[in-house]
Amino acid sequence: MAVGPGARLRMSFGDVHGNLYAAIIGESSAFYKTTAMRQVRGLLVRAALPHYLLQPQFTSEGLTKALSEQATGLILRDELSTLFASHRQKYSQFVKSDLTAIFDGDPFGKLKAGEVQRVNKPYLSTLGTTTPDGIYNSITGDGWRAGFLARWLFALPDSLPGLTAIPVC
Repeated sequence: MAVGPGARLRMSFGDVHGNLYAAIIGESSAFYKTTAMRQVRGLLVRAALPHYLLQPQFTSEGLTKALSEQATGLILRDELSTLFASHRQKYSQFVKSDLTAIFDGDPFGKLKAGEVQRVNKPYLSTLGTTTPDGIYNSITGDGWRAGFLARWLFALPDSLPGLTAIPVC
């Protein structure tokens, strides 16, 4: 993220950009998903890069405006199911198609009130958390067919947390 669109893999069919859309999926409280998100925020602050953090909640126009002012950013979202279900809200119905288009790093723009908001080389990563129920209830087959969900890396625990390993005083 710190090097922006300069991080790419040149392939014969075109450049592959290192944008990352990642979801941590686990049950509430037991897997410390929010704690992991706080660690990422803290890491950016310690690395003097907090200006890369974009607002976690946004409309299509808001995201385009933010990226037109700063083409590189990171979205940290504590509850991704609202993003995966954004098509259900009129004000955010185009967010998923925008994120799908932005993922490849190609120029992107929107016309709003007669003015074009343009992002020449968007470089955006998104990291968030949700529960198994949250993702199950928010995704649709269209999310897969349109390519939105295919761009995501999903991380799930391979076992239950060791809650019995609590030290006795």
